[in-house]
Amino acid sequence: MMDHDTSDLINWFKQAAGTEKCTVELEGMKEKGDGFVADVMFATVTLDEPNHNGKQLNLVAKVSKKSKEIRKLTSDLCQREVLFYKNIVPIFQHFQQEKNVKEPFRAIPKCYKTFLTEHTEVIIQENMKIKGYVLHNRKLPININHMKLALTNYAKFHAISLAIRDQKPDIFQKIEESFYNLISPIVTEFKPIYEKGTVKVINNLNELGRSDLAKRYEKLVERNVVDILLDLLGDTPDERVVVHGDCHNGNFLFEYKDENEESPSNMVFLDFQVSFVFSPMIDLSLLLYLGSSKEEFSHFTELMEFYHSELSSFLSQLGSDVNKLFPVSTMWKQWKRYSFFGFNTATAFLEILFVESEEAPELVQENKPIEELVNITLKDRGPYLERLVAILEHYLDFNNIH
Repeated sequence: MMDHDTSDLINWFKQAAGTEKCTVELEGMKEKGDGFVADVMFATVTLDEPNHNGKQLNLVAKVSKKSKEIRKLTSDLCQREVLFYKNIVPIFQHFQQEKNVKEPFRAIPKCYKTFLTEHTEVIIQENMKIKGYVLHNRKLPININHMKLALTNYAKFHAISLAIRDQKPDIFQKIEESFYNLISPIVTEFKPIYEKGTVKVINNLNELGRSDLAKRYEKLVERNVVDILLDLLGDTPDERVVVHGDCHNGNFLFEYKDENEESPSNMVFLDFQVSFVFSPMIDLSLLLYLGSSKEEFSHFTELMEFYHSELSSFLSQLGSDVNKLFPVSTMWKQWKRYSFFGFNTATAFLEILFVESEEAPELVQENKPIEELVNITLKDRGPYLERLVAILEHYLDFNNIH
């Protein structure tokens, strides 16, 4: 149920359209489990002014929840996303225009308006689903074609930060000051989830008869996973960028030509609540560990090299040199250091991607501990366990943990 009054929603949509002379038709909300942090409402706005001749805007409003319990955890996140669209996106767009880039980074929905008050955050965007963009099945891995499209767009997104930091350090410094790390407090708050998740992974592996993997994983997490995460998140990498920070196929919309769902032509990223300035390997580790099966992991080196090639190409268009700003040796060094973030996020939360919408856990439930978020019983555990094993084998093998 939407927390906010219909009159508020209509007013926000009218302001986004830039006129009172319009008709707003509200069209419904996303399903349960699709929005832990905010409510999402769709609308068709018909412009009544003569010069627009009935033009329609297909919009979507993302509105922070009113619950005090939820806002304790999420108000900073909702404010962060508003600031991303209000401040960061215009800077990135202007910089690309200055450089006359032929194929700029466009993998985010058009933002029409943002609102930020003491108790409410609202983002009004273009409804990409009307243009034919669809969610990937979150239960399935992202195949190589999808993965490469995502990597191309992350390479462009990261390249803009690197180039601004190289050419306009004063602007990047201002970005960095406002986009401080919100992840560490979340990691601390979610400590019970990570600890419970670690035990659950070990139990799952033993039940599968993979005690070999369980022992290797136990060796990895002899030191508490939260301590490991807080330690690496305390770094200030020299080669840092604005990262998405929430890279999984529930936050990607894809467009397909000729109904070929094996090979997307375009995509957009959603949900920038946890965006901050850090190593680009945060995004790559989340993408690869939350999106890959054994098949995709078999192309791991190819995919990493593809990302770096795309990064190099776009940096050149922006007037900077990848060998100066982010050489391939630095990419692998940072992967070694920071890929634990994506790996641990996947082992702790992958199971949620396999939950049916009607069974999705609530982020906050009164009188229930937060670790209940991962207290999940899947109807079919097979696909989840197969992906979990692939994730563990890849990370443990790459890091020579035996």
